[in-house]
This record gives sequence, C-alpha cells and structure tokens, in this order.
Amino acid sequence: MADSDIGSWLRPYFSEPAGEPSLYYVVFGPLIQGFHSPGPAYRCAGIPASIGITAYGQEENLGEFMTIRQSIASPEQLREINPQLADRIFEQRHCIVIRGKLADTGTLNEFRDVIGLITYLLDAGGVAVFDVQSSNWWERDDWHRNVFDHGEPAPVAHVTLWYRREKGGTVWLHTRGMRKFGRPDLSLRRLPLAYREAAEEMLKRLIGFQAFGGAVADGQEIQMQGVPAGIHCRRCDNMNDETFNNAHIEMDWPGR
Repeated sequence: MADSDIGSWLRPYFSEPAGEPSLYYVVFGPLIQGFHSPGPAYRCAGIPASIGITAYGQEENLGEFMTIRQSIASPEQLREINPQLADRIFEQRHCIVIRGKLADTGTLNEFRDVIGLITYLLDAGGVAVFDVQSSNWWERDDWHRNVFDHGEPAPVAHVTLWYRREKGGTVWLHTRGMRKFGRPDLSLRRLPLAYREAAEEMLKRLIGFQAFGGAVADGQEIQMQGVPAGIHCRRCDNMNDETFNNAHIEMDWPGR
C-alpha cells in the first residue's frame, strides 16, 4: 500500500537527518489470533521492517512477561497513578512489545504506521499501552481521543511534561519522549511559577518544531512573546541520563 493512499505526515522543518528515532511500546491484553497488518482503516501502510513485534505471556515465556511488567511499574507505583488501571494491568498475562528504530526522514509515515498498529491492537482487546520513551500510560479511549482519531501527528501528545520542585520556590520543567522523533528532550530550570503557562507554551512549540524535523542549534537563543530574552540552549548528549533516556537541551530561566 502506498503512503499516498493514506496521506503522508510531512515534516516541514526537515533538512537532513539529525538523530535516530526510537520507539518502544508495550500493549497489555489478550494475544490476537491471526495477527496481520492493520491496513488503511488504521492509516497503516505496513509495519516498518525495522520494528520488532514480540508477544509474551504464552506458557513458554511467561517469565519474560512478568519481568517486562515489573520493569515498567510496580503495583504500588501504578496504583498511585491510576488505581483502576493498575488492577486491570496486573490481571493480564499477555503483552505485545513493539520496539525498534526508524529512519530520520522528511516524513513521519513510519511513525504513523506504528500508531495505527497500536490502535488496532487496542481495538482488538488491548487493555492499555505503555509508552516507554515518554513513560506514559494510555487507555484505549484516551489513546483514540488524543493520538489517533484526529488523524494528525500531534507531537505534544507523545511527549510528557514533568514538573519538579527546586529550592527557592522555582520549578524544573522538562520533557520525556522526544527520542521517538530522533530529537533531544528539553530541560528548563529555575522557572518561576508565575511564568508556568508561558514556559509550557514555549516547550510545546519546541516539541512541535523538533518533531516536524527542526534542529535546535547549540547556543541558540529562544525568542518568543511572553518569555524574557536570555534563554539559551545548551546541547547535552548523555544518552544514559535516566531522567530523559535521551540527549537533551538544557535551558535556564534568565536572571535566576
């Protein structure tokens, strides 16, 4: 099936490869009998060759399933987030892991195909999907409403915004999930709470710019109405930082 039959997800700011998009999802729920590529109803032109799909939970690999589930979240952690979902997840004995790297190109078509695949699995009985890269849980209805049904890439929906309190009454605002687009995550420190809304908007714009192919230069100053001048970007390429599981861009609120 050709992408032209479905509609391409273009990246208007793309000029050249700048990273290696990496996807990692775990769909919990009953295994699907007669699994096949979802097709045009799910905007899927085919499963990318670089994406691996592995089912866990059969008698021969139940141990691997339990290891995967425990590595994602303990019952206590998940119950703090969503008690009802926690009960449903820990009743499951099967999951499907979708994992691999994509080419960094001028479209998000392969990403679109994987989104269609996950939607198909949820519609076929999946209870929930965990996005490892953004550390975010999705139930079926929320996934449809925020990710699939509007038919567009919606980068912000795929990236989690985290707030952490700092000494002195400021907060650290950072993202997790940009690795799916082959771009660094974002970190803004010493943010005054009075500027929270403007800072969120700034990061959301940077999420979209990067997801649609843009690259933020080291030392670049951010210019946006509503935020003060003097916010500069510093590239940090440590992929082992557990906060991001990705390279990231450090920014400091000016004057702090």
